[in-house]
Amino acid sequence: MSRRGSRATAWARLLRLPNLVTAVADVAAGLALAGGPVPLDRAALLLLAGPCLYGGGVVLNDWCDRTVDAIERPGRPLPSGAVNPAAGLLVAVTLLAAGVLLAAVAGRLSGWVGTAIAGLAIAYDAGLKRQAVAGTMAIATCRLLDVGLGMTAAPVGHGDLILALPLALYVAAVMPLSRVEVAGDRRSAPPIGRGTPPAPLASRHRSGWRPATCALLTLALLALAAATGALLAWGGLFAPQGAIAVAVVAAAAMVATLPPLARPTPDRLQGAIQRILLGLIPLDAALALGSDRPWAAIAILALLPAALYLARRIPMT
Repeated sequence: MSRRGSRATAWARLLRLPNLVTAVADVAAGLALAGGPVPLDRAALLLLAGPCLYGGGVVLNDWCDRTVDAIERPGRPLPSGAVNPAAGLLVAVTLLAAGVLLAAVAGRLSGWVGTAIAGLAIAYDAGLKRQAVAGTMAIATCRLLDVGLGMTAAPVGHGDLILALPLALYVAAVMPLSRVEVAGDRRSAPPIGRGTPPAPLASRHRSGWRPATCALLTLALLALAAATGALLAWGGLFAPQGAIAVAVVAAAAMVATLPPLARPTPDRLQGAIQRILLGLIPLDAALALGSDRPWAAIAILALLPAALYLARRIPMT
């Protein structure tokens, strides 16, 4: 691979390109759930703002974690030197600012929502990630507000953010696994040769939880996401077909969690996380299916092939 190609690959890994597709899907779900008319110019601005905010957040996250990654994941773009840390910080700040600006151009409320997403992302990257509950709530709220960002394309008072609650719970379900994905369960790892000390681990989270416990918590949150969709349908806020689709996506994610529950090695944990994250696109389509614009589910699902293609080449975690 040429030097230019390797540099482009490093930036693609740093930006988590497959994940950016899921951010577009979140905003698109919000556009579908918006109750009023959606001007195309606002929709276009918000569909750009969402991935800018997400990309800025993940690059800043890696910049804040660069010293820990130098021990745990030295092959990542920043600790490996493939991307200069100063350039990474500049891109992170630029993307976050661009996301807020694009949202503000779309409307005053959109601008405030974009600012809230950026603020939460910065708070998470700067320290909330070390707190299990607070960090999980911050990430889940960011995704919830991504959907809310799409809803702001319609006039104020149109669209209910509670309809995106299954998505927030689904995202929260990823967090327990992400806290142990680097180390896994050392009791399930191959034995270390005599006289060979274990590799140092600077755990960025220090949750102290066993991976199997985290997998069980993930399963519980996924079940809660499915139940929430059913409750929304029972309350008449959501179409039954949307609730069924939410339950199917959550069930598929639960199946993906079973391998690391049985043997929680890093590879299995990271594979489960990637499959659950890819499930965000069908979940966003399920939210659209339960809305007054069910046809939008087709457009959102059309994003899945691109995400799958990118995920085969670029890690999502």
